[in-house]
Amino acid sequence: MEQALADVNASADLQGLDEVRVRLLGKKGLLTEQLKSLGALPAAQRPAAGQKINEAKASIQAALELRRERLEEAALSAELAKGAIDVTLPGRGQSRAVCIRSPALGCASNSSSVKQAFKSATGPGGRG
Repeated sequence: MEQALADVNASADLQGLDEVRVRLLGKKGLLTEQLKSLGALPAAQRPAAGQKINEAKASIQAALELRRERLEEAALSAELAKGAIDVTLPGRGQSRAVCIRSPALGCASNSSSVKQAFKSATGPGGRG
């Protein structure tokens, strides 16, 4: 039991944890084999042995779930740290002149093009 919990806690990644899970709880896992061997025990010993195996299985499953959550959190944190954006750096692909340009000047230049568009368009009744 202690060795199984140590193996769970020693898993460095999700793939290793899954291998430990299969080795302990899979179809041919250690605990599954022990549950299958209960039939060979005398009837008086079966309930106590079955209870011990089930308790061990429950504690291993809980340890596996806890370790899986921790490994997933660590993987997510590593992924987020890798893709972090420094918002204090200037933007990419923009010239310095664009960044310094005043919004008011941009509006003034845009309003003259809008006036030109209205001058060239004709309104209702053919007025221009």
